[in-house]
Amino acid sequence: MPIRKQFKASSSGSGSALFSRFDGLPDKDGDVTDPNAFALSRNEIPMSAYGHSSWVGALPPGKGLIRTDATGATFEFEFFNTTAGQDLRETVKGLGPLQEWSYGFDILDSEEIEVNGKPARLLKALDVYEVSPVLRGAGNMTQTLSVKGYGVSDMDTHNAFRIELERFMKSEVEDVRKTYFLDMRDNLARQREEDAVNDLKRIARLYL
Repeated sequence: MPIRKQFKASSSGSGSALFSRFDGLPDKDGDVTDPNAFALSRNEIPMSAYGHSSWVGALPPGKGLIRTDATGATFEFEFFNTTAGQDLRETVKGLGPLQEWSYGFDILDSEEIEVNGKPARLLKALDVYEVSPVLRGAGNMTQTLSVKGYGVSDMDTHNAFRIELERFMKSEVEDVRKTYFLDMRDNLARQREEDAVNDLKRIARLYL
């Protein structure tokens, strides 16, 4: 198994994008991607300029690493401190959930299959050369997950989510009190409430 490096925080900006989903459904090209398809991919790859245009001479605006889990393949990237890199950072950040992603690859192994009675191609092993932001990706529901850099990051979104989560926690704690701990003179009830609140806080820390 190849050793996967990690990026440190970059002052020129960084982020992540989901560029391939392992949902078992054919994409717009009729391909289904096996969750192990990226096992042989390169350790570090370029980010292509918008619309894969680095293939025709546009400077790559960044580089990144491929990560996979049970749901899909993610591109964790950093932008270069160049005009191309910073222009793309602002574009990707500005488009937000409208931004889609794609990738360039060679097929090392594949298999013809059927999905819901229709022919499809199962991509079993790929050699990925680059990942690129695009207007419309072939993959199902590709998306930007985060964009950070130069002090203008996804912190506003993070803080808004934190506030909403805190409101949710307060609401849940109040429901716990009303439903289970009406008699607060009972020391056991007080301890059960405290345990419930601590459980909610532990859950919250997973998302903050």
